[in-house]
Amino acid sequence: SKALSEQGRKKSLQIQTWTMNPLDWDKRYAKKGFAYGKEANKFLVEASAYFPSCSKVFSHGEGEGRNGVYLAQLGHEVVGIEQSPVGIAKARRYAKECGVKLKLKREDLKTYVPKPASYEVVISVFCQFGKPHRDEIYQRCKDCLSEGGLFALEAYSQAQPQLGTGGPSEYERLYSSEILERIFHGFEILISREVIRDLHEGNYHRGKAAVVQFLARKPVLGRGRENLNILKDSSQNPNYVRSIDELFAERNTESQTMDVSLGQREGLDCEDWMLATAPLCLRHSVLASENFNRCRYCWLPIRSCFCSRTEQLRSPIRKFHFVLLCHPQEFLRSTSSGKLVSQVLGGEMLVYGCKAHEERLKQLLLESNLLVLYPTKSSISAESLKFSSTASTSRCEDVPQITVLVPDGTWRQTRALLNVCLEIQPSLQCVKLDEDTISQHVSPLIDAVHPGFGMGRICTFEACMMFLSVFEDELPNQLRGKNRASELLTPMVENLKAERSMPVIPFVERKENSTSLDVRLLDGYSSKLREISSSAVYKPGTVFCCICESTVSTCTRMKEHIQGKKHCLEVAKLCLKFNDASDSDCSTFPEPTEETFGKYSTDIMNLSLVAQEPPDVSLEKLKESK
Repeated sequence: SKALSEQGRKKSLQIQTWTMNPLDWDKRYAKKGFAYGKEANKFLVEASAYFPSCSKVFSHGEGEGRNGVYLAQLGHEVVGIEQSPVGIAKARRYAKECGVKLKLKREDLKTYVPKPASYEVVISVFCQFGKPHRDEIYQRCKDCLSEGGLFALEAYSQAQPQLGTGGPSEYERLYSSEILERIFHGFEILISREVIRDLHEGNYHRGKAAVVQFLARKPVLGRGRENLNILKDSSQNPNYVRSIDELFAERNTESQTMDVSLGQREGLDCEDWMLATAPLCLRHSVLASENFNRCRYCWLPIRSCFCSRTEQLRSPIRKFHFVLLCHPQEFLRSTSSGKLVSQVLGGEMLVYGCKAHEERLKQLLLESNLLVLYPTKSSISAESLKFSSTASTSRCEDVPQITVLVPDGTWRQTRALLNVCLEIQPSLQCVKLDEDTISQHVSPLIDAVHPGFGMGRICTFEACMMFLSVFEDELPNQLRGKNRASELLTPMVENLKAERSMPVIPFVERKENSTSLDVRLLDGYSSKLREISSSAVYKPGTVFCCICESTVSTCTRMKEHIQGKKHCLEVAKLCLKFNDASDSDCSTFPEPTEETFGKYSTDIMNLSLVAQEPPDVSLEKLKESK
């Protein structure tokens, strides 16, 4: 507050000013242990979810390496500036122990000038300056960022002296949101807040502290603009953007507005009880998505957002209008291709359980020219639909645009959605795809999610593209071609693969044994790990294991996977591969503990943000309340 800041200013004037010099930092860093701990700064961890994958990061005052090592473990290239040679040596040792690389330079930030447009991210954690150096340093920060680059900072605010728990003694070296917003005028402000929080960073950052947290993005000029809200800022599909925004606007819906859906539960339980609690399910999913820093439009972590790439792929079709009907457990799932039906094909998206979408769904179900893309015993083939359409055209009849409703989710979920639609309109006509064509298809998306299982399977977007291929003569050139569906999926598949790759393993003991592992002894060690795996702790909503590169269907299945033979065998290999022992003999290796299992298993899994899916977090919360 302003009052607290003013009190802090007055108190700072009563304190004798004293500024740390390089020798002072040498003495601090020469002490045993880590002055500010080994854990990365909490705000930096939050902000890192916005960083693009494999960014080049410029770190102010890297110190003993805690923040740089964390970012390097996420796959970023870190260049750190530090005045203290003792701190640099310590940071290099720590990085080596953790198996990552840091590029560290002994420089004074007051005079150091980085190359223009050479970094994607600049971070500054409790590295504070007074005038005139502050404005000069941050101007150089703005210059060294490439277009769309991010600046992330946490620093003591002007209210800190009143708390008396450390920080700069000179008031001019304390910050405020107003100061930072002025300095970074013209940037897109993503986070700008002043808070009082508990610090637990080593021996020197402890207790309640008044801080300012700031994250801003450098504007992108001209073409090729990449922005989190690219869809919202462009004219590519306002219907899709509106549908998503309407749903996010309902996240604070009170429980009594869900009575209608809850009242249907008795009839829906036999099909899919999730439909009966759809509004609550969506609310939990949206909140989880925001907590995970997911892009609300492409549903991947913001650092892997591919919305800007889909803008170039959009190809609306005159003959057909697609409407995706998304199951609440499919909405915001990173692996879902249904969003591309709207993003690329220009269709609508409706999510079951969203009050803003209910009337539109009812209206669609009463249209005479509506088809449902779903295989049933009474479904007509896409080929026969083409024949009837061609016949109408040959008679010069004015053929209206055909609306194609596409249920999205698992087979059980989509069947439940279809039955809900049939209750409103029993005479719905369904259309199916050719089974032989499906059997010969290889899905790159399914292969990325479940390696080796892409043959003979299709995702929702591929189903729509396969349907359109029957009418290829009437399609725009952008949608023609045998492999066009796979090409259009490429941005999503590439970014998804990058998020699902094995993170850099943050092991302190980074000694990799080159000798082969004895199968019998490996099995024995794996069996010991299985005995303690039942106590493993992992984030709720986890359905992807980056160690085994396995995706499971539900959170419950993940528990079974972690305790299974395959997973424990892979963990055993990691334990023995990166241990401190002189050889790989299991008999000489220490007995596994719960800490060992977590370190070589769930701790690694938790580094992957895609491992947690918002709808699965929602599912866990709903199960807890049942």
